[in-house]
Amino acid sequence: MATTKTALVASLYILWVTGINCKHDHPVPTYFGRVHPNGTIVDARNPANKLKFSSPPKPTTLEPIASLKVSPSSEIGNGEQVNVSWSGVTFPSDKDIVVLYCPPDAEFDHYLDYVKVSSIETYTKGYGEFDVQLWNLRKECQFRYYRMGNYTTLVTESNVVIFEGGAEIPLQGHLSLTGDPMEMRVMWVSGSMEIPIVQYGTDPSTMSVVQGTNSKTYTAADMCNAPANEENAFIDPGFIHDVLLTNLKPGNLYYYSYGSVKMNESSSPFQHISTCWFSK
Repeated sequence: MATTKTALVASLYILWVTGINCKHDHPVPTYFGRVHPNGTIVDARNPANKLKFSSPPKPTTLEPIASLKVSPSSEIGNGEQVNVSWSGVTFPSDKDIVVLYCPPDAEFDHYLDYVKVSSIETYTKGYGEFDVQLWNLRKECQFRYYRMGNYTTLVTESNVVIFEGGAEIPLQGHLSLTGDPMEMRVMWVSGSMEIPIVQYGTDPSTMSVVQGTNSKTYTAADMCNAPANEENAFIDPGFIHDVLLTNLKPGNLYYYSYGSVKMNESSSPFQHISTCWFSK
């Protein structure tokens, strides 16, 4: 059974914005949640905060002694912190950057976020490290070290980062009431098109299974404005699953686990909920 240590901590709110007037009053955080020296949020939409590749990466042989490593890099949990380190970089510059790509073969300008090596004290010596959280976007990821200037030179690439449970792992689960004290709605997202199911019961060793029939997704065309509706910037959200639990007895403690029909391969760890009495 796959585990997701931070599946319920990483709250990515899914907004159905079709037909809604979009407002841009608030900054959009970057993937790493970077902040300026004064503590304000780095706005991912602001052109001043975006990388400007003056040309495609200059054809070059990667520096043989340069290395870029991510640890851990295999079976990492959603929202897990990883360490990114590099060494052996010759002639480092304050314009050099370490960039995250998901998937690893993404075009050079289709990056998720970046870190300026100049923010690391040891960068002038050709080495350094930083820690970041990585979120499962249902793709493998890789970091690249670029030398920036009038041209762009790829110095070295990291090992590939693989997420626990891959694309199908259920994430971002949450509960909601329906107005009926004998019901509870369970929702989550995953990359799986398999029939969604929830196992639940008052005894974790004897669980009932209910199948859902309501799974949805959305595309870039459903978004209201750039960059969200740009094909190159849009990230596939996977599928939003919705399963309704019925015939619950108010005042009881229930255990539940959600995922697909391949529950033995991909499911959430057991959670618990307490039902209660309330009047309509």
